[in-house]
Amino acid sequence: MPAEAGDADPPSIRPSVPAGFEIVHVRADDPLRIAAVARLFTAYTDALGIDLAYQNYAAELAGLPGKYGPPDGALLLLVRNLRNAEEVDARVAEAAVGCVALRPLPDAVGSDGERRRRRRRRAEIKRLYVDPAARGHRLGRALFAAVLAEARSKGYDEVVLDTLAHMTEARRMYEREGFVRLDEPYYEVAGGGDVNGDVVGGPKQQQHPESTVFYQLNL
Repeated sequence: MPAEAGDADPPSIRPSVPAGFEIVHVRADDPLRIAAVARLFTAYTDALGIDLAYQNYAAELAGLPGKYGPPDGALLLLVRNLRNAEEVDARVAEAAVGCVALRPLPDAVGSDGERRRRRRRRAEIKRLYVDPAARGHRLGRALFAAVLAEARSKGYDEVVLDTLAHMTEARRMYEREGFVRLDEPYYEVAGGGDVNGDVVGGPKQQQHPESTVFYQLNL
């Protein structure tokens, strides 16, 4: 069930998280963590150096957690372990060093051998980012393992993601996890919708960059 305002945080996810760090869920009623995620999202998009208007990014940032919220999505924040909860609350912006998100996509129609074609629940992994000052501790892998665990726990049949061709280290990580490269995009922007099929538009609407690479994993 979706978390309600005032509920306790879900348990922290700990899939091989390096000592000194933890991964926590971000809720809509937690403005400090929302602000920390927004800062990391902005650092991520600034590092990409491309215009994400085709993803309706401005609305996404303003409406966090949006479709990354429960029950079908997840917004995860990687934070340094501090001494106590009060210290974390007071220094969350400083403590937050990474993030990743998961959101639902329209179901795909899959084929299972000789069985009837069936609808497959599909989710998209977005905004995987670790602050450069915190890199070198396998934190990106810990975040990626955590978001895959989230997708499995929510009953998704497959996950997809996109990246840029020059992001070779990230692509190697995805391929080690069993992701396969897709020949075609799993979404289409030119028709006026974002990756969730929402209607967007305006003069800044554009197609994804030519260097975009698309991946998919069956869970």
